[in-house]
Amino acid sequence: MERTASRPIELAFYGGTFTALPERLQMECLALAMQAKEKGIVCRVRCSTRPDALRPDRLQALRHAGLDLVELGIQSFHTEALLDVQRGYNGDRAREGCRLIKESGLKLGIQLLPGMPGSTPQRFSEDVEEALAFSPSCLRFYPCLVVDGTPLAERWRIGQYAPWELDTTITTLGKALASAWAQRIPVIRLSLAPERELDESVLAGARHPAILSKVKRCSKRSVRISLCTASCRRMNSSSPNIAKAFSLAIRGACFPAGRNSAFGPHPSNGLRVNMLRCVGTSP
Repeated sequence: MERTASRPIELAFYGGTFTALPERLQMECLALAMQAKEKGIVCRVRCSTRPDALRPDRLQALRHAGLDLVELGIQSFHTEALLDVQRGYNGDRAREGCRLIKESGLKLGIQLLPGMPGSTPQRFSEDVEEALAFSPSCLRFYPCLVVDGTPLAERWRIGQYAPWELDTTITTLGKALASAWAQRIPVIRLSLAPERELDESVLAGARHPAILSKVKRCSKRSVRISLCTASCRRMNSSSPNIAKAFSLAIRGACFPAGRNSAFGPHPSNGLRVNMLRCVGTSP
């Protein structure tokens, strides 16, 4: 690994359930990580795990051993969805896991699975709001995919499961990304990383090489609409006529004629920068 001033390097222990490994192995991994940290090779150490594999004493031990951040594979806070996919825990356990990490002094990351069985766009939006309420250091959204050779693939083949359409996924993720931006919380993943073997085994689901750019574009549009609506509501209470004129003017600025795309009209660059600065993000 090389150190660069512009892009700090983080060391991550992934693969599912780091905190369920033998304690000796956890400490050995973190000892090696601390060597790299002390030499300035890495700036932060993180791991991923499940909410039902956490103990307060172990979290404290991991923090003292050099761990900085724990990402929880929550998938959803809705018990119905968790039961549907047999995750082995319920929504209350998911919330408790988030609280334990925050109380331990470690930073929290939350992973959600939009489109999973038992989930709907509305439920996912509620999951995002619950996640944001914990003020996590980061979020990851992994749209559910049907992968050959999995139990979900069998459910899909017999018609017991249908993944979200690409347009639904993009629109829903766009709104979620806008909500995270509004609270200055980074979303560091919007899909699984490209991988040839995985791509060849995907049978269905929102898998697209340009999904990141499409979601960001949709998200920025969602931010503008929210800002326009909020501004008009505030003005409407005191000056209805001015509010109506402002609404027409701002809609014209946000959605100029002749610049439409598959995701709706594009804004002008100047307005985009100003409005996105209001919610603390870059264009």
